[in-house]
Amino acid sequence: MSMLTAVQYACRRTGVPVPSTVYGTTDPQVAQMLALLEEEGNDLASRGTWQALTFEASLTTVATASQGAMSTIASNGFRYISNDTIWDRTNKLPICGPMDAPEWQAIQALTWTGPRYRYRIRGGNLLVTPTPTAGYSWYFEYVSQNWITDSGGTIYRQYFTADTDLLLLPETLCLMGLRWRW
Repeated sequence: MSMLTAVQYACRRTGVPVPSTVYGTTDPQVAQMLALLEEEGNDLASRGTWQALTFEASLTTVATASQGAMSTIASNGFRYISNDTIWDRTNKLPICGPMDAPEWQAIQALTWTGPRYRYRIRGGNLLVTPTPTAGYSWYFEYVSQNWITDSGGTIYRQYFTADTDLLLLPETLCLMGLRWRW
């Protein structure tokens, strides 16, 4: 369902005049409908592991503890890594984690050299211990915060930029949530 169609449905159900266009409108009621739809979509996107918002990412390890920014590694609106999905495909081993702050600090104090890699996300960066060998192929699944796509289905985003943008979340939930927020 497009953003325009969703707002038009909501307008019909609430007695607001149905617009022919939404994005860039000067009608305050329609502009509010758009803002509330974005609010609802962002709220729904944060409430679960939606299949339409789950993506795969990969990285080639570097020989440092920090493997880089999650926003670069998982570039499609990274929200969080799905548990138990990071795998070293080079060595065919799982990467353990995520570790919390006390676990990470304990391992750092003990100079961990165990047989398996462990990870933590801190400051938006993927940290790994022990320091991996460069060149390994790691893959994982992650959940995105981007619940909107362009009409071609190639550009994902968190906020609308055109009437033709499409909702990736269940239409019924988006419409019911918009109506409730209105």
